Amino acid sequence: MSADWPNVRLSELIDIKHGWAFKGTHIVEDLDQGPIVVAIGNFDYSGGFRFESTRLKRYTGEYPKDYKLKAGEILLAMTCQTAGGEILGIPGRIPEDENLYLHNQRLGKVVIKDRSAVDDEFLYWLFLSKRFNHHLFTTATGTKILHTSPDKITSYKFNLPSLEEQKVIGQVLNSFSRKIATNRQINQTLEEIAQAIFKSWFVDFDPVKAKIEAKANGRDPERAAMCVISGKTDAELDHLPPDQLSQLSTTAALFPDELTDSEIGPIPKGWRGSTIGKEFKATMGQSPPGHTYNEAGEGMPFFQGRRDFGWRYPTNRVYCTEPKRYAKIGDTLLSVRAPVGDVNKATADCCIGRGIASLRHKSGCEAYTYYTMKRLGQYFSNFDTEGTVFGSINQKDLKAIKIISPNSEILKIFSKIAGSFDHQILNHEKQINTLTQLRDTLLPKLLSGEIDLSQVP
Repeated sequence: MSADWPNVRLSELIDIKHGWAFKGTHIVEDLDQGPIVVAIGNFDYSGGFRFESTRLKRYTGEYPKDYKLKAGEILLAMTCQTAGGEILGIPGRIPEDENLYLHNQRLGKVVIKDRSAVDDEFLYWLFLSKRFNHHLFTTATGTKILHTSPDKITSYKFNLPSLEEQKVIGQVLNSFSRKIATNRQINQTLEEIAQAIFKSWFVDFDPVKAKIEAKANGRDPERAAMCVISGKTDAELDHLPPDQLSQLSTTAALFPDELTDSEIGPIPKGWRGSTIGKEFKATMGQSPPGHTYNEAGEGMPFFQGRRDFGWRYPTNRVYCTEPKRYAKIGDTLLSVRAPVGDVNKATADCCIGRGIASLRHKSGCEAYTYYTMKRLGQYFSNFDTEGTVFGSINQKDLKAIKIISPNSEILKIFSKIAGSFDHQILNHEKQINTLTQLRDTLLPKLLSGEIDLSQVP
């Protein structure tokens, strides 16, 4: 089939527009509102953006309005470090949401010349092909930093299907992406629920405060705590099944009805102020010799830093035959170097390098470990200004961070509830990996004409 497709250059179909150099003095990372300056770090190595799990750069200054981005527009990464070269040329489409996105420097915006000749969905998948990536790699300049240019991007030659065939290719590949996106949205919701429970119980102490208020107003403290924990009104509690009501009552009874002063502020009576070092088993990574690394799957999965971190789980890309420090399956992996504070969970026993620490609560509660480290993200970000070259946190400072030590029975209940969510999330992630592998297997076959598109329903 591809023999019937004309060979063209991208320059016949598109232009690449450079971004604008937004002033660093007006870029802020801790704002919740304002236009987002799209950055290389927002790209996902498998294609697309991962705004939900990366740091967002908000812009507070004036800028040319020509650099506002529209939903659906495609950006290409035009520069990257050689250590993470796979990002070069990776495309991302601007999402349809309430945010305003800005076209940053080092990113190329795809401008289609003639929409009757080429489909933007097809182009997106073309940019994700290994053949296109190889073209950019072999034409890129730089040693430590790789650069491409509009001319090098648009010099790429390939066989162009008809517009109708392009749309079929896009539809097939997008069907996989939609299912992947649905699973990711479900996972995002599940994690947000678990985070909300963690915050309510271990940060805001809502059940304790509900008991205190109820006592002061002559109401049943335990009943008040049950309402807060379940998110239901007092009247709605009476309609719960007996076993669910009994479990809710048992959970509420574990929370005290008083706050006491501590070195970290008011905390529930009977709980203690403590540190990460006292509450968690923390292992700082150590880098094995470079000659023991490989990408052939020999040895143990190896994570030097947050380079292979995903939304929640890392990608097994590099392996090591002589590991020095280990993380166990279920451990929380914490980035301790540039940037500090990114968090993932290990899906298998693995080797950790000096950019990673592994943590697990001494009770064994995986969920409490993960959500504690996620909650400390803002605190960890303070260490990004430490060091002479890039941010870092050492073992002493990590273990000295002050936290609470909750009631052990409450930890068990939280572990059961959040652990159920985590189990669902992991299953969805496995589905995502399967769908991704199938999609990536089909991609080159569809682009080369190996698959007869007339047979695609």
